[in-house]
Amino acid sequence: MSTRGAIYSTAIAGVESHTEVIFRFAAWAQSRKVLPSISEIVNHWGMSRASACRYRKAFLNAGLTAKGGQ
Repeated sequence: MSTRGAIYSTAIAGVESHTEVIFRFAAWAQSRKVLPSISEIVNHWGMSRASACRYRKAFLNAGLTAKGGQ
C-alpha cells in the first residue's frame, strides 16, 4: 500500500502528464502582472500550500518572471 496521495495531474481535466501541468503553471504565472502569492496558487490550482510553495520556488529558480517583471 502506498502512502502517497493521488497524482496531481490526474485531478485536472484534459491534462495528460505532470509535465503539462508544469508548462500550464509557468504560462499562467508569466501571464500575470505580478508573481502570484502562495494563496493565489492554492486557490487557482487547488493544490496544497506545500506544493504551491514548491511550484513558486521552481518558477523563480528557473529565472522566470511575471509580465510586470516581479
